[in-house]
Amino acid sequence: MKYTIHTTHDDPPSGLERSLGPSQARLLLKLAERFGSSFTAEQVRGDPTIQDPHLKGRLNDLVTKGWLFSLGRGAYMIVPLEAGPDSSSYAVNRYLAAATIAGDRDYYLSYRTAMELHGMTLHPWRSVYLSTSSRLRVREIQHYSIQPVTVAPERLWGTVTAEVIPDHRVNVSSRARTIVDCIDRPGYAGGFADVALGLTLLGDDFVATDAVDAALRYGRVSVIKRLGVLIDLLAPQQRAAVEPLLSRVDRTPHVMDPQSPRGGRLNSRWGIWMNISEDELLQETVS
Repeated sequence: MKYTIHTTHDDPPSGLERSLGPSQARLLLKLAERFGSSFTAEQVRGDPTIQDPHLKGRLNDLVTKGWLFSLGRGAYMIVPLEAGPDSSSYAVNRYLAAATIAGDRDYYLSYRTAMELHGMTLHPWRSVYLSTSSRLRVREIQHYSIQPVTVAPERLWGTVTAEVIPDHRVNVSSRARTIVDCIDRPGYAGGFADVALGLTLLGDDFVATDAVDAALRYGRVSVIKRLGVLIDLLAPQQRAAVEPLLSRVDRTPHVMDPQSPRGGRLNSRWGIWMNISEDELLQETVS
């Protein structure tokens, strides 16, 4: 993002000076140079090149004049020049907004949001899932809801980056980590049938060995069992990959879909109650 600013009063007014004074324009330019499209007030205060005792008021002025969009609680996005000085017409990129809210914390976009970024869904959700070890509040931004999910610091692994707008990348769980997370908590993925659909939509990009490695690192027996069933059912050509999982199967039966009551037949190979039928999972994958 580049700005051209005239600070000499003899020059004709152009660009930002149509609605901003020279000091406000210089601050906006500095913010864009230092932080790109988004930032938090905490990041600005920690930048030695920006020393302004009236920073909070100046940021509020930039929001009022439509050059910044407030994400709440000290997080901001810079409104592109092409949007004009009216942030009401600015459509916030929900992925970048979630990353901005995380600030300098370790984070990754997760669950259904990660499924979207990996091409594992047929339509987007209103909720954007943000996993971080910090406790953050839910924020409503335009038509979306940023839903923080608190995880232990040692669970912040298995991430990649994805470009969500040109030259701007965010952290997102890898395909394998996304699969494991969603198998564990399918309510954040649209339900267990949607998790199965996501695996099928990956097609040749689904690598069973990667998912197996992630499940073993995750360490939850119920997840290991559910993944084994899904590979057997949806990727039988990769069935050999499940061998390391079988050694972790215990005698305590689990349920395939943790959101549904126990029932159905017992899959003896995996020690799991099939409370969502194989036919239902297969039907969902081809719908």
